Amino acid sequence: MLRIRVTGLCFNDINEILILEQKVNSRSYALPGGGVEQGETIEAALRREFQEEVNLEVTVGKVVYITEYDRTDGVHVVEIALTVRPTGGSLVVSQLDSTPISSSFYAPVDKLGDYLDNEAILSAVRGAQASHGNYLGLREA
Repeated sequence: MLRIRVTGLCFNDINEILILEQKVNSRSYALPGGGVEQGETIEAALRREFQEEVNLEVTVGKVVYITEYDRTDGVHVVEIALTVRPTGGSLVVSQLDSTPISSSFYAPVDKLGDYLDNEAILSAVRGAQASHGNYLGLREA
């Protein structure tokens, strides 16, 4: 089975990135995003996920990276990460997400290693303002 997932790299006016405190497998922090539903575009999915997770309206920008991995349940996931900018709403943690979100906050890009541990993704995110679409290859979940 194949699952398409979108991730939003949400930068504020001082180029800090939005991080969710959310227990996912062994990780405690995540970038906002989720699965693309049948008949939904990548852009629509990303906008919906931001509305559901943190009550923000966003504009979708460029592709930063594409990666893929196999989940322990056998589902193959293709993840597409894009830049987004908030255009409305207010940063409020929602309880609508299937995986509870404890909090959300903006972190300086140079501190991302404190929250994310995949070096290829960290490198792509750090260069998001300057580079275009990096394919990161197959990664472990």
